[in-house]
Amino acid sequence: YKEIQQLQSEVTHRTTNFFGSIKGMLSAALAISSDKETISSLDSRINTINRLYKTLYSSPANKHLAFSDLLASICNDFEYSFGQEKGIHVSATVNASVSKEEAVPLAFIITELLTNSYKYAFDGIKNPEIHVELNEKGETRTLHVWDNGNGVTENSVKKEYTQGMSIIKSYCRTLEGKMSTWNDNGFHFQMEF
Repeated sequence: YKEIQQLQSEVTHRTTNFFGSIKGMLSAALAISSDKETISSLDSRINTINRLYKTLYSSPANKHLAFSDLLASICNDFEYSFGQEKGIHVSATVNASVSKEEAVPLAFIITELLTNSYKYAFDGIKNPEIHVELNEKGETRTLHVWDNGNGVTENSVKKEYTQGMSIIKSYCRTLEGKMSTWNDNGFHFQMEF
């Protein structure tokens, strides 16, 4: 048993170094690239993968994990990486249990939604905000992510946004979730699973 723990610790250490190397390469590319949004989006996704890995492998062997801590880390990383430039405030509330299997698709859905809001929602918006809530009622959990931005219209949909939504839809299917979107003083995304 002790050997397994040592091996797991070694794998975790090497994986953390690997993610650090990738982030270093992205930071170097960001310094010289003219396509800062794309590199920043990749950086955000890598941060999410790194956070997921650390959370999954540092959690006890039980089925559920502290998703509120993971979500807080994702939102803090996002606010630090993207939010400073546009003054975006991100809030997160979790009142639901999440299994380790559900954490991965949920984290990627949230990361894509945060990235889409950052890229497209806030032109001309003072005090931009993004809110993330995960609630549980009975057997149903509801993820609700919204911003106070310009909302989404057919004319404002861009190729990257469409790609982001296709990623979101794919992870929603993984969770066997039912999603909806609407505009109401900003863009709203809701998924029940």
